[in-house]
Amino acid sequence: MSEENMTTPPPLRDDSLRQQDFIQPGNHEAPFTPDNTPGHSRRPMQRCMEFQESITACFKKYATFKGRATRAEYWWFELFCFLVSFILGLGEGLFSPPMGNGTVAAFADCLSLLFFVVTFLPHLAVGVRRLHDRDHTGWWLLIGLTIIGLIPLFIFMCLPSGPVNKYGDVPCTADSF
Repeated sequence: MSEENMTTPPPLRDDSLRQQDFIQPGNHEAPFTPDNTPGHSRRPMQRCMEFQESITACFKKYATFKGRATRAEYWWFELFCFLVSFILGLGEGLFSPPMGNGTVAAFADCLSLLFFVVTFLPHLAVGVRRLHDRDHTGWWLLIGLTIIGLIPLFIFMCLPSGPVNKYGDVPCTADSF
C-alpha cells in the first residue's frame, strides 16, 4: 500500500473525548455526534459518581442488594470508610491512657464501634451491587473471608463495568475513576 492511499485521521479537539462519547462494552451503538444528526437515538447517558454522590447513594441504598454499582461508587465509599476509620483509630491511639485521657479514648472507641455498625450493611450492599455489575453473584463476597480469596475479590472490584446483564442496565457510561 502506497503512502498516497493512506489517510491520516483528523486531529482531536479538546472536547472530542468527553465522558458522554464513550460506549460501554456490549453497546455497539454509535456515540453522539456534535451536530446530533438523526439516527443516533440513544437514551441520555449518565455520568459517573463523585465522592459525595457515592456516599449519599450508598446510604440511600442502605440495605439494597439488588442492582449494580460502578467502580467509582464502590471505591469512593471504600475511601470514605477507610478515612473515617483511620481518623477514629487515630483518636483512640492518641488519647489512650499512657499518652492522654482514657475517657476520650473510650469515647473514640465507642464512635468507632458505632461507625462500624452504621456502615456495615451499606458496605455489604455496595459490594454485592459491585459484583452484580461484573455479572457475578453477591455470594462471591464470602471468598473475601479467606486470605487467598481477597486477591480475586480485589480484581473483581477493580474491573470496569460489564455490559447489560441480568442485574440491570449499565449504571454509568464511562466507568472511569
